[in-house]
Amino acid sequence: MCTLFLRHRAFAVLAAGLLAAGATAAQDVDPEQRLARYQRAAGEPVQSFRLFGALNHWEALGQSHVVVWARPAEAYLLGLDAPCPDLAEARAIGLGDQRGRVEARSSSITAIGDVAGLPCRVQTIQPVDAEALRALDGQPSEGSGGT
Repeated sequence: MCTLFLRHRAFAVLAAGLLAAGATAAQDVDPEQRLARYQRAAGEPVQSFRLFGALNHWEALGQSHVVVWARPAEAYLLGLDAPCPDLAEARAIGLGDQRGRVEARSSSITAIGDVAGLPCRVQTIQPVDAEALRALDGQPSEGSGGT
């Protein structure tokens, strides 16, 4: 029983380390390069999207753009109407309304760090094609089989 507990604990520590390393690696790439990558995979602007529960993931792409993953295969590139300097240091963000809706030109992002920052208005919303993003990264799509 003790050995099983130690194995699970070691696995949890390893998984946490890999997640932290992945986040650090993404932050090592220039924000403008990360933004350009998402822009290449982004579609035409939409007026809104529905957010069910908490965000799966989010990433600041400089001070004027954020990519949010509503679900593992559903991402949106949000353009802000002005620079939001609190994003770079934020540990979390607040997004959406009580109905779980994110709307261009009316919703805001609030960066949450040591204190909550000022709201930053969402100007544009573009759905990100997860398949195109994987293709840019040279990763096989979820539907492709290996040989």
